[in-house]
Amino acid sequence: MEKNLEEIIDYIEDVRSDIKNYVQDKEDSLLKNRNDSNSWSPAQILQHLYKTEVYITELLIRQLGRAKKKNMIVKPDNTSFMHSLDELEIEKGKEKIKAPEIALPDESLEIDNILEKMDTSRTELNKVLIEFSEYDMGGIEFPHPTGKRMNMIQWVLFLGKHEERHLNQIKAIF
Repeated sequence: MEKNLEEIIDYIEDVRSDIKNYVQDKEDSLLKNRNDSNSWSPAQILQHLYKTEVYITELLIRQLGRAKKKNMIVKPDNTSFMHSLDELEIEKGKEKIKAPEIALPDESLEIDNILEKMDTSRTELNKVLIEFSEYDMGGIEFPHPTGKRMNMIQWVLFLGKHEERHLNQIKAIF
């Protein structure tokens, strides 16, 4: 696996661990509280994170198919992508972005169930990343809803920055 992907995988794992450590001892009732009717509860944020990861994993699977079809074998390149999305300041949450319909939380908010689903989705993501790491993830782009074209490594980085943004929101609620 290329070093540029490894550093991003380490980052997304660290952020996910921070989220789980932060919410694991909180009472369900606290995790279901909303600051106001226009905001999500921490439980809804967790569900949103799960749904977003599933969406991005499905995107990676589709793009992996393209890479295989085009035989886009990875070329040795250790260029770091860790700062390639810095200008978007995703994790800072300065600009509110409307979540796509597919990533909106619903009312099924059992915390243990959501955390379990997050573990399952991360396992699936990691399987895809292992397979995709044999192909040129930096050579395939797909547009983000903000309009920025991102390569597949940046999509994985986005996942971590997105989770970091929402972790900060959860911390602000408590």
